[in-house]
Amino acid sequence: MEKLKNFELKKGWQWMLYLNLIFPALLFFGGVAFKNISLGVTMAKWFHSYGLYIINPIPNFSAFTGIAGFLYPLYFFYKAAAKKDWLDLVLCLVIWGATAVYFWQEWNYLLLRFLRLA
Repeated sequence: MEKLKNFELKKGWQWMLYLNLIFPALLFFGGVAFKNISLGVTMAKWFHSYGLYIINPIPNFSAFTGIAGFLYPLYFFYKAAAKKDWLDLVLCLVIWGATAVYFWQEWNYLLLRFLRLA
């Protein structure tokens, strides 16, 4: 329990893992768990919108999707390179690449069938 109290997000890969995997997973599982009430619908909509607008690293300027997901990892890449923390940079690139494949293959739409959006 002491380690949980002292846990801090210090590295870029930790932030990217939280922003790209943990937070969307919480929204997804909340949407599935509360599917039949309005909270579940709200969490499902947040999951879908968060994925398209915040973490999607493939920008589509005409639909305004993926712009934030393309830009915010650049900050973590720059920060890791400036500190010469090559392991952090590689892990950030791996997480970014996995997220890009996830959206490029449109696996995000496969998860939507488990959610109720309306």
